Amino acid sequence: MNKDQKGALSKMVDTGRIIYNTPLAPLTSIKIGGSADALIYAHSEHEIAQVVGYAKNEQIPLYILGGGSNIVFSDEGYRGIVLKLTAGKELVERDTRTCRITFSSGYISHLASVRAVQNGCGGFEGMYGLPGTIGGALYMNSKWPAGHFTTADRLVSILYMAEDGITTTLTKEELMFSYGFSMLQNRSGIVLSATFEFELEDPKNIQHKCDLVMNYRQTTQPIGVHTAGCVFKNISLEEMEHAHLPTRSAGYFIDKCGLKGERKNGLVISDIHANFFINESGATAKDFIYLKEKVKDRVYKKFNVLLREEVLVV
Repeated sequence: MNKDQKGALSKMVDTGRIIYNTPLAPLTSIKIGGSADALIYAHSEHEIAQVVGYAKNEQIPLYILGGGSNIVFSDEGYRGIVLKLTAGKELVERDTRTCRITFSSGYISHLASVRAVQNGCGGFEGMYGLPGTIGGALYMNSKWPAGHFTTADRLVSILYMAEDGITTTLTKEELMFSYGFSMLQNRSGIVLSATFEFELEDPKNIQHKCDLVMNYRQTTQPIGVHTAGCVFKNISLEEMEHAHLPTRSAGYFIDKCGLKGERKNGLVISDIHANFFINESGATAKDFIYLKEKVKDRVYKKFNVLLREEVLVV
């Protein structure tokens, strides 16, 4: 990024801030990645529109970063702009039976679940304990398999900004959600906010369900360590039936291949849940790629199924 481009960006970002040549690893849950040419914290819709439009016109690569889970940045870093969305305030609208809450895209998923509980809004318990953001959860349609929950379940609509800076409202149906997928993955704009609708319940009952979710996470997943979340998606029902397999669980196949504890330098496959890679010390993106490809190869040879990545390597 040249001096003129830096100068132009500085004029666009008034309330936010820009950091040049800054490490990306601290911004991710797995703590892997090189430096970005520019990291921008944007605090207003106007700033976001300015940056997105400028990046497009100047043909500068642009990546939208949420909470930093489900992503591994290259060891070489990101040659372009990383736009970090910040959490704004939520908007709550309620009547006698239902409640609608609008969250900004940068709102932390777990905190959104907490806010839902506080407002007596049932249906967001599956977000409890998730480290990412609302925008990222919608992009991946994050799920909690034990409770058959996906982020899109309670979604009404999103406020979406296209590359040209024009904002529009898109409904849940227009985003065509499915397992681990939304149409957002085929678009290059930005989710600014999302509105969800909930049924009103006793907050104590909702909190109890949240506690069950957290207990499930703590007993089945590695907690308090550096991971990117589940590395692979579970296979489809059709794949399971075609190969006559007992489960769709990617973790099951990795475990049955004897890969728990498998290591590449500072990166190791969890002994608790085989679909989690843990960065114990100084792991690199190259380590991550090596280990995931090894897992895919071993699982394919043993079960004749091809695992598909859930974690993005950028």
